[in-house]
Amino acid sequence: MRRLVVAVVLSAAFGAVVALSLAPSVAQEAEGEPRAQLVAAVDVSPITLEIGKLRAELAAVREAVADEKGLRGDVARATAAVEALQAQLKELNEGFRKYADATQPVIAQLAPVRRWDYYVLRSRSESVTDRLGREGWELVTASNEWLYFRRPLREEEPGKE
Repeated sequence: MRRLVVAVVLSAAFGAVVALSLAPSVAQEAEGEPRAQLVAAVDVSPITLEIGKLRAELAAVREAVADEKGLRGDVARATAAVEALQAQLKELNEGFRKYADATQPVIAQLAPVRRWDYYVLRSRSESVTDRLGREGWELVTASNEWLYFRRPLREEEPGKE
């Protein structure tokens, strides 16, 4: 705050010095040189209003810090709320872990391992690939003139593995 007041006073003083240095001297007026005059007015009322606002804010902060039940109480309540949420989160995570552990064997039984039947073709005929698509084959990759297809192994084909 004091720095701001000092800065305002120094800027006003600097303005006055500049104004005086630009004003012609008495000797110049006697020689008949043209006369130059610079008038500067500085409105410091906005600065004064800002200083008043800053003083009010500083007083409020000092009062809040001096009040043991003010900010310290708010911080203590917020800390307690965060700790309670952390405990609830830990409890929920433990419950989810137990649920996942209990249901994993059941899910493994319900989702059988998928086995695939593969087909390799050395043709790029569109009619052949259309026919294979209708039969359930899906194109996996292509390399030069070779096409690699796969489809899920059908249950009625137990001999294929």
